[in-house]
Amino acid sequence: MKITFVVRKGAKLHDVESKATIYVRLRDGRSFDSITPTELSVNPNL
Repeated sequence: MKITFVVRKGAKLHDVESKATIYVRLRDGRSFDSITPTELSVNPNL
């Protein structure tokens, strides 16, 4: 099983106000692939 954390939103270069949700992607070969949002958010420039 492979676990990946993904930020799906881009931001402009000097934008410090925007927030993006962190998603968790769980994969187990071709039989299982799921993406779920978390309650965490970060600035995408960081």
